[in-house]
Amino acid sequence: MSIEPRDAVERVWREQGAKLWRSLVAFTADPDIATDAMAEAFAQALGRGAAVRDHDRWIWRASFRIAAGELQARSRRSARCRSAATRCRNRSRTSSEPSRS
Repeated sequence: MSIEPRDAVERVWREQGAKLWRSLVAFTADPDIATDAMAEAFAQALGRGAAVRDHDRWIWRASFRIAAGELQARSRRSARCRSAATRCRNRSRTSSEPSRS
């Protein structure tokens, strides 16, 4: 007798959901990223159905990969914002400096 994929995902949610979320918060230092990554991993597991062989391992791995991807994206966005802010400050300095003749 095999367990249905939906039941397997639900079992992981009930038995490991809180531990997984705490682990993701520790990894990301951001409860919102942890929540989003976890929700996305469970949704993907449900969508993949029987293609997922070991739901426990798959959901944990997917959650951390999704969270890591979001951290990387956030870092790239932050770097672009810092770069844009620096360019803006440099422009305002050159336009506000008196011209020397």
